Amino acid sequence: MTNGSARIRFEAIGEAWQLFTSNAGTWIGAMLAYFVLILISAFIPYIAVVPMVLAPDSSAGFVMFLVAIGGTVVISLVVQSLLMGGMFRLALKQIRGLPTSAGDVFQSFDLVPRFIVASLIIGILAAIGYLFCVIPGLIVVGTTFLAYPLMADTEISPLDAIARSFEVLKRDMLMAVLFFLVLAIVANLGMILCYVGVIVTMPLLFLGTSLVYRDFFPERFASEPPPGS
Repeated sequence: MTNGSARIRFEAIGEAWQLFTSNAGTWIGAMLAYFVLILISAFIPYIAVVPMVLAPDSSAGFVMFLVAIGGTVVISLVVQSLLMGGMFRLALKQIRGLPTSAGDVFQSFDLVPRFIVASLIIGILAAIGYLFCVIPGLIVVGTTFLAYPLMADTEISPLDAIARSFEVLKRDMLMAVLFFLVLAIVANLGMILCYVGVIVTMPLLFLGTSLVYRDFFPERFASEPPPGS
């Protein structure tokens, strides 16, 4: 069951900030690991093929360059799905008042396939929506963002998670879209300070989204079920 009277609360962004400041060390450590691994996953394939690219046989070098691009996309998608799942589970644990650590971000290998599928589906739908005067694309991302905490917190499939998110947010669609846009802007404000500040602001994306998830699915927090149950 869900909370049928739940509505989007912009106060959740302020609550997310309070949660972050009360556990800043853990979140900063998790975000540092997040960005370091994202950067490594993006560059490893290129580094591996540099000798071949520089080889006299330019045709072979070009082929390996294409392989590196494909490898980068695949590896980055896997690593990002792993880390996003870990971030959401970290946020859910803190909201439930459970002990947390930066290492929690790596406790989500089981989520990788589902996060990849969900990200691809939402990405494709949003891209199609953006082709039609942008607004349909915004509606897609603004009504499906609860799919990620749903998957992090339950065994629900990607399609069911997306459908469930849309089902509970469609009645408050405009506010859901506005909330996600504001939350995304606030979470990325740290990029202004040479990207360093994003370590402080990006956790708000995971915490804010998880707080909205709690508002719409309060039964998941009544008995404090462990993430993934």
